[in-house]
Amino acid sequence: MTASGADVAGGRHDRRHAGARNAAVLAALTVLAGAARAQEGHTARLETRSWEELSNRRVSVAGERALKAAGAAWTHAESPQFIYHALSAANLEPAARFAEFGYRELSRHTGPEINSWDLWSQITGRDRGRKPHLFLIPGGPLWDQVLAGVSSRPDGVAMQLANEVFAPPPGDDPASAMKLAHELVHLRLWRIAGERVPIWLDEGLAGYASWQVTRAYFGKQGRVMTRAAQTVTKERLMSLQQLTAVKEYPKDPAAARAFYRQCEEFIRSVASRIGQDRLASFVLAVASGTTRWDEFFRKRYGFSEEDFRRLEQDMRLRCQTAMDL
Repeated sequence: MTASGADVAGGRHDRRHAGARNAAVLAALTVLAGAARAQEGHTARLETRSWEELSNRRVSVAGERALKAAGAAWTHAESPQFIYHALSAANLEPAARFAEFGYRELSRHTGPEINSWDLWSQITGRDRGRKPHLFLIPGGPLWDQVLAGVSSRPDGVAMQLANEVFAPPPGDDPASAMKLAHELVHLRLWRIAGERVPIWLDEGLAGYASWQVTRAYFGKQGRVMTRAAQTVTKERLMSLQQLTAVKEYPKDPAAARAFYRQCEEFIRSVASRIGQDRLASFVLAVASGTTRWDEFFRKRYGFSEEDFRRLEQDMRLRCQTAMDL
């Protein structure tokens, strides 16, 4: 691939910025979704292709920067679900196995996603109908170049920007796999609801579901997964109303860690309260912007103030306890 061969996507690339979307278009998800998925454990059909052979060559500024920086060193491949870019061909199949498995698993947490690329593009005129790009980039100078000019944490090791994911190759490393899974959750939410997803839901589900996906994937190999996380001090704990009112990421690193943990534990508390099989309905209702999270519980489950108090108490207890997942 040559630098001049990239088709650059316009528009914003930071998933954290809120933007208006048409609720009627979102409703089409329930009608248009439902293409058959691969069987569990089946290796993704992965075809190595030249840049010119890829079905979607539209990339963001960050994607173009990555493609330019490594030039001919990139190997491109395509599966029914994703377009992959790797600096080593050996990274493609392991990444595809995990990514395709993970994306299928995420339907349990988010519900179905539209799978008609051309039709979605015609309806919206946006990239959400195009096949997503996964850039497999290890740390180092190339990663620093990709981050340049992007509104992201300077210490970040993976990110999702609109229809693209940038993450280290997962290989056989659960920590790297979980980073990729975390960004795949952001990608799936963006493809379902665009940029309207509240950040507490975006980060909470990404933390919760990425762990579920990673544990399930390696569990199929007979590996027992454990995870540790720092507790949140009582002083940093927020009420549910405060947590769900946050519009910007905390700049202080300690506050940011506490925020991420509380978001994840809130989603875990919700799943525990209503059941994992009902979590997708909660996610879709809130992500689409059609229902407030507390309104969802009042209307769907008849929550009282005491129910909300217990839900918050459960989240607080989880945050103040070392993870035992």
